[in-house]
Amino acid sequence: MHDSQEPVTTSRFDAVWPKLAWLVYALTIPVRAWYVFVWHDPQKFIYSDMATYVSQAVLFTDPTYTQGIADTIYPPGTGYLFGFLFRLGGDSLWPVVLSQFVGSCVIPILVYAIAARLFSRRTALAALVLASLYFHFLAYAGFFLSETVYTVLVLLAFWFIVMAVQATDPLRQVLCSLLVGWTVGSAAAVKSGILLPFFLLALGIASIFVIRRRILAFVSLAAIAAGALALVLAPLAMRATKLCDGQFCLVSTNAEMNFLMGHSGRSLRFVWNDAKRNYRFEFAHPASVQKGYDEPRTLAFGPYDRKENLAAAWAWIGDHPWEAFAQSVDHVYDYFTGTVPWPSSHGPERVAMTFFERLYAFFWLVPAAAMVLRLIPRWLRRERGYAGDFLAVMPVAGMTVVSFLTIAEPRYRVPFDGFTCILAARFYTTWWSRDVEPGRSILPADGVTDPVPVAAETRDALTGTAEPAPAGEATPAPGAVAPSDRG
Repeated sequence: MHDSQEPVTTSRFDAVWPKLAWLVYALTIPVRAWYVFVWHDPQKFIYSDMATYVSQAVLFTDPTYTQGIADTIYPPGTGYLFGFLFRLGGDSLWPVVLSQFVGSCVIPILVYAIAARLFSRRTALAALVLASLYFHFLAYAGFFLSETVYTVLVLLAFWFIVMAVQATDPLRQVLCSLLVGWTVGSAAAVKSGILLPFFLLALGIASIFVIRRRILAFVSLAAIAAGALALVLAPLAMRATKLCDGQFCLVSTNAEMNFLMGHSGRSLRFVWNDAKRNYRFEFAHPASVQKGYDEPRTLAFGPYDRKENLAAAWAWIGDHPWEAFAQSVDHVYDYFTGTVPWPSSHGPERVAMTFFERLYAFFWLVPAAAMVLRLIPRWLRRERGYAGDFLAVMPVAGMTVVSFLTIAEPRYRVPFDGFTCILAARFYTTWWSRDVEPGRSILPADGVTDPVPVAAETRDALTGTAEPAPAGEATPAPGAVAPSDRG
């Protein structure tokens, strides 16, 4: 750290970096428009899961349609959202296409907003660039899939969480906590897999509050968020339970189905035959296709029969315990970089997706992992200033657990790659320094600032000034930067 009387000059890079970062983002907007509206119009790729969501959009908004138990296989959120936009456009899918484009443009902004609340502006701008250049955020906008809206909701929920724990105004705390519950619940309506990652995130936040001896503050915020979440999940559970003939179901029935597909040896194509309801359902997991699995599996029950799916999975695990463990580890590998994300793995953008998946491994995943390894000793020592990094890791860790327990492919990873962008940005903006620059205070309202001061170079980059601090004036701590510096 520089002495308070030492003159400091702002580097040319720090002066140009903000303009360059936002220019990169701005240049990607016409590329996104061309990709979504012209070259990869989602209306040209309606098959498999995309056909299911389009069918739901039409049927769920048809007052004459009666939903059945088969409508619980997929969470209903995407179908209802697409259906609302479909009817809004006069029975046209054009508004849905537009929403996919808008979502792909919003995602980098949300990544920047989160990073700006947790770290320096330099790191936030680096995260903006990484998110803007991340091809997967664009590729999934070219399909009628849930990934784009789900990514927006995941990042929005995390941003509201950070806003809630950093807020000093009680009204803002309550409002942000309510929005946390609403966004997490809305995301669960799209993909119920969000619940475990954000539960781990809640435990991470709780540990920070406990260390700071503010347990009551956490309980109050968590209770408000949980209440709002319950209000969103209640109608979803009532719908799913009714369709499942009174057997309780929170959102959808596909968790047990995924558990079976992930623990069934080299099975490729699963065929569920429900003779009682005269329903047949076939599914081949994309990762299994790419790994050359070739064994068929026919089941004498429906994909929505959760007890039967669980029983079949546990029976196989009991007969093949070590193979089951090895397959679970393989799922984690598939989640990060083992295979090429579907459906791009079989589309006209296959070459581009394969290429960018390799770039992801080298320029996103490896730097993010290196940053985590660098921070682990600081987390173990409970050093202040690194809680933001810890929170950014929690959702990724949660999805890793989900992958281990069920089944995975890179498609499931994409909605959480905004956090990978942030961690990689932390690496790129601190790798040359022996000491990792601390982030902003997570709990500024506790009256205690982080003991590790911000370096003079960082302070000047944030404030845009190059004047030395006055004699006797302390350099501001990460949690005490001016509001205008939060980005």
